[in-house]
Amino acid sequence: MDQRDKTTWVILELSRSGEQKSEDGSLAHAIRRQLRSEDVEVFVPAATYKKGGRTVTIHLMEGYAFVSAGLNETEYFSLEHKPDVKSVMSSASPSGIRVPHTLPQHEIQRMQDQLRTLIIGDVAIGACVSITDGTYRGLEGRVLDLEKDYAILKIEMRSLAVITKIPQVFLEVEADEVCV
Repeated sequence: MDQRDKTTWVILELSRSGEQKSEDGSLAHAIRRQLRSEDVEVFVPAATYKKGGRTVTIHLMEGYAFVSAGLNETEYFSLEHKPDVKSVMSSASPSGIRVPHTLPQHEIQRMQDQLRTLIIGDVAIGACVSITDGTYRGLEGRVLDLEKDYAILKIEMRSLAVITKIPQVFLEVEADEVCV
């Protein structure tokens, strides 16, 4: 594959409105709508989820979003006239034409991996965990296996043992290694 065929990402600096939309999870949809393209990928380096009955937002990098390159450059610059984007990071070429700054795919992948690590924390195979949300909320279990953002748990109740798959964001690692 030619290096020019790899995905690169245009860097957007968000306005206050854009930052609020990154908090509530609606920014990616808003940017796609403003670009009039459902095909464009948007990465917001933040994750919002519910844990223990409250909404938690983790920011890897506040105030920025990334949009996959591939559209005409003027499309990206048109976002600056919309409420969610303060500016498109760019510089002038030697001929004076404004060119968007981009990041390579491997940098975006690195940020996505960092964000996933921040969210799932220290859940490990063999750990005793408390379940903070979902069907099994309030129960404890032992982690048998990990599968991307999920943990396979064994939950033992008085008359039933269940093996189930639960999002890792719904788990809190217990300090005590003995599951009750």
